Parts: sequence; C-alpha cells; structure tokens
Amino acid sequence: MAIGNILSASEVFNRFNLYKEQNPSSVYKSWISIDFNAVTSNDSNFIIYNGDVSIKGDFSLDIEDGELGEWEVDKACQQWCEAFGLKTDLKDTHIVGVIVDGNLNIDGSLFNFDDEKGALLFVTGNLTAKNIRAGGSLIHIVGNANIEECVYSCYNDGAMRIYGDLTTTVYVCDDHMTAVSGKLNAPFKADSDENGVKNSAGFYFDDDGDLVIPTKLEKLLSYKALPDGNFDRALSDGGTIFRKPGDVPPELTEDEWLEKVKSEPKLITKKLPEKFKTEEFFCKLADKIRWVYGLDAIPYFPKENLTDKVCEHITKTCEIVYFDWMKSREKDGQANQVLEKIPDRFRSPKLLAKIDIEDEWFYKISQDYKLLKKLPKQLQTEEFFCKIINKMDSSHAVQFTIPNIPEEYLTEKVCDCIVQMCEHLYDLWIKDGRNPKNLLNAIPDRFKSPSLLEKMKSEKRN
Repeated sequence: MAIGNILSASEVFNRFNLYKEQNPSSVYKSWISIDFNAVTSNDSNFIIYNGDVSIKGDFSLDIEDGELGEWEVDKACQQWCEAFGLKTDLKDTHIVGVIVDGNLNIDGSLFNFDDEKGALLFVTGNLTAKNIRAGGSLIHIVGNANIEECVYSCYNDGAMRIYGDLTTTVYVCDDHMTAVSGKLNAPFKADSDENGVKNSAGFYFDDDGDLVIPTKLEKLLSYKALPDGNFDRALSDGGTIFRKPGDVPPELTEDEWLEKVKSEPKLITKKLPEKFKTEEFFCKLADKIRWVYGLDAIPYFPKENLTDKVCEHITKTCEIVYFDWMKSREKDGQANQVLEKIPDRFRSPKLLAKIDIEDEWFYKISQDYKLLKKLPKQLQTEEFFCKIINKMDSSHAVQFTIPNIPEEYLTEKVCDCIVQMCEHLYDLWIKDGRNPKNLLNAIPDRFKSPSLLEKMKSEKRN
C-alpha cells in the first residue's frame, strides 16, 4: 500500500502540470491552478497520498490558527498524517493542503465549518463520504462525488468544484462558489443564487434568503436542523442531518426563544409557542431590540399582546434607539432612517419634540412620491412643494408629483419650479442618450415651456 509524502508547491505544479499557460484547453486544470496559486508561497508544502485511500471517521479541513497560507502544523494536520500513514516529523513545515492522487473514501464526513479559511483539498479521482460541509476551503474533485446525506456549502470565501457528477440526498448552496460540471443528482436542491424561485420539491430560498423546507423533508430532518435548516448545528452536534429513531424535538427555553425572535422576528408569528406569548415575554423582547434594525421586529408583535405595559417598553426602546442614533450622526436628516421604523403610536412626547416633521415627510415622499397624496395639511406650503419638485429625478417622480399638488398651491413660484425642473430633466435625458418619451408623456402640456418645445422640435429633426 502506498503511503503519504510531502511535496513542495513547485513539485506539485510540475507533477500535475498545473501551470496555466501550459493548459489553455484544460478548464479544470486552469481552475485548480488559480486556487493553488491563491494558497501557495515559496515555502508551501502539500501532504500527498499516492493511490486510493480510505479514512475512518470524519475528515476535517479546518485549521486552528492564522490566515489561509500563513499557518503551521496543528491538530488537523496531525490527523491527515495519521490518515495517510505519514511518519515524517512536520515541525516547522508549512503545510497548506492535502492531495489524494486517486480515490478518497471517507466513512464519516468531510468537514470545513470555518467559513473564512481552511486547507486546500485536491482529489484526482472520486470522493465518497457521508456529508460534505464546505466553507472557506478550496476543494477540487476531478471525478465523481457520491455523498450519502448532504452537501452543504456556505459563504463566499471558499470554493468547491466537482468536475464529474455529484450524487447526494440534500444539496444546499448558501452564498458559496460551488460548481458541478457533470450531473447534480439530488431530490432536494436549494441554491441562494436562485432566491424566490420555487422548485418542484418545494425546497428553496425565498425572497428574504430564508430556506423553505417542504413537509416531506421536514419529517426526515434532525430536530437540530429545524425549524430553519440549521445544518451546521445538526452536523457538528451529531454528524447527521437526518432524524434518528427515538429522537424527540428539544424544547427551547424562554431565553433561547428571545434570542431567536430578536434576530428573526418573523418566527413570532410562524414558530413561537403559545405559552411564550405573554406580556412579560414581549416586554423583555422590546428591551432586547435596542438598535436600528432591531426596530424591524415591532410590526411582528401580535396586536393581542400589545398591552399598555408592552407599549411602554416599545416606546422607551424607540426613544433610546433614536437618541443613540442621533448622537452618532452629524446630520439630523439621517434620523429619517430610524423614524421610518417607528410607528406613530410609539413616539414619545420627548421624541416628538425633537423630530422635524417636515424633514421626515420630505424623506418619505422622496422615497415614494405617491405619498404626496397623504401629505398633512399643515405641510402643504409653497416652499415645501418647491422643495419636492426640485428633488424629482425620474419620469416616475414627475408622473406622481405634479398631478398631486393641489391646484391652490400651483402658484407662479411653484409653476416656475415645475417648468424649470422639467426642462432640466429633459436636458439630462438627452445628454445621457436616454429616450425622453416617458418623461415627456409625464409632463403636462401646461408645464412645457417654449424653450423645451423648441428643443423637442430640434431633437426630432436630428
């Protein structure tokens, strides 16, 4: 039986002919060459095994210390040496990856839980394993990959390329560079690059980037992977994504549910057990969401649980977040990023005294011009409408701004603003080479100045 050895980076490049310029027609060697170059330096070495190898238990590509390409021998490296029968003293040897010149058979799983780094793995033959969890490592399988349960790849710092076929049960690619040149055979497939695209199995990432798990698969999955498809938790704490006989669903504590709904508030309506939907729970939750994006949880508080006490806690949280935000910002206008998340009922007198209502409405309308219809009467002034007009930057803005200005406010000053802005937008369209048809259709004839009409005629002649 062949045993493992150590090869320098240059020896590896020569042995496998990985110099890109020598392989213009070899796609897989070009990709391998790119990734090898990414992790190697003059003192880089690889552990290599010549021939087929079988490994008992799991095989990890995670490294303990340092950045990719800047780490020395650690426990993971010792595991590789033992697996490949390598007895060489590797003290002070700079190992950056593992090569199997043959087939790699793992009776456990191939793990790389670190999303940002890991050792390079290059297999010239086929790979068999129970699961693959790919993260920051660079993995190349020239042959086929037969994975019993799951292939789960996560985050975009690493890459996995399988140049043959991939056969597995569950395939999940979550913001990772995973490429299969052959056939991808899996009854359950989900790829975050296809958000919102529902497939026949009903296993996909929705528009919010959340994994949708069909009932058929949910019945098979380990409770540790539920309810949100947490395959990392299942794989790291049990080595399988599937339910074992006798498994029972774990009961989360109140504190665990608080942490879950704090980061994923939609679980309040979807998954939160009824026994936790209490005044005390929602008061605690209101106290936990004291940062800008934490306020996104407010709409998910059930109406029946919005007691006076809960509302007091939410109001206090909104006040704290607003003033903390203002302390960290120089311009008051940025407060609108917070205010748009705070419903009117949760604005305390102290907060209202500080808010510039006109600035808030100006910000709202500049984001959605249709809201001009709801502009409070006290803000309907000549100055405010001129300010909004000068903010128009599209045919859509023109279409929904001009018709919604009350006739009594179409004063000479406001009309002049409209005329000047419409002509300015037309000039920009022509300068940028855009077709002004939609813009002109949105401008009422009464606001097309003589000079604009002359420009239109001139442009038509050209």
